Amino acid sequence: METTAEALTGSIERVTLHNPDSGFAVLRLKVKGRTELVSVVGHLPSAAEGEYVEAQGWWVIDKEHGQQFKATTMRTTHPSSPEGIEKYLGSGFIKGIGPHFAKKLVQDQLPRYQQGRFPRPTANYAHPRREWVSDGGTRSTHRAWS
Repeated sequence: METTAEALTGSIERVTLHNPDSGFAVLRLKVKGRTELVSVVGHLPSAAEGEYVEAQGWWVIDKEHGQQFKATTMRTTHPSSPEGIEKYLGSGFIKGIGPHFAKKLVQDQLPRYQQGRFPRPTANYAHPRREWVSDGGTRSTHRAWS
């Protein structure tokens, strides 16, 4: 029986496991149209709460962990919504910024930024998209581009 690949997109609510050496990650995503968080298993060079994930793969039912989305390809981008920015900054990904300071930054500075009172970054300074491509578990490769 052949399974066709599906697409899944959402924001990272929790990083359950991430091995920086192999890139293996178990994530819990908030997916539009679903009330429950979705478990996603795959490879990423890094993962932080609040980041947005685009994944390709298929659904599996693990005997131990239940329904999961097994991703063969995952891409992450930085968040653009105020809630996502706050969660991302407060996740500990940036040293010295915790949840309280992240909330204060977003409340105080984001309105000024949105009103154009801060210079907007150009495309040259945008964060590169990151992607891991897997052949089903035996090998993974990393591709990055701007």
